[in-house]
Amino acid sequence: SEEAVESHPADASASRAYGAGDGAPLASQDSPGLYVIVHNKTFVSSSVTVPATEQEVIAQIEKGMQIRVLEVSVAMEQHRVRARIESPAGWISLCNLENGYRWARPVVAADQEELSALQADIKTVVQDNSSLHEQVQRLASQMEALRVCNNELASKVTQR
Repeated sequence: SEEAVESHPADASASRAYGAGDGAPLASQDSPGLYVIVHNKTFVSSSVTVPATEQEVIAQIEKGMQIRVLEVSVAMEQHRVRARIESPAGWISLCNLENGYRWARPVVAADQEELSALQADIKTVVQDNSSLHEQVQRLASQMEALRVCNNELASKVTQR
């Protein structure tokens, strides 16, 4: 059965549908682009239809790997959103339309947390840079005052 071939773990909460519950059909959220695999050993087949047996599986993709989706197809009779991928060349399931389980999700959604963290880091660096600039200006001013003082001392010494 297709469920036997494309089974998923009981702990599927981390792989629930991207954007589920926002009112948009699940299929409309998938389009060509970069995706990250969220189901370990996701099956790749040569056909747009879900593989009926493991003999139809031509490759498996490890969880966490990035893939490029070239085409998206909704297989309503199999309750799947399927994607043709660049490498390894073939088709994978992106989403189960009945229960929202996902095998892969768009990189944009996967990296939003990391992007927010990077933006916070950039803000901190900019603030630190501004503070360092002020310190450099203060030190330059002190160096100039020391230079003037040193010149005055040098002229007094040479006058003697």
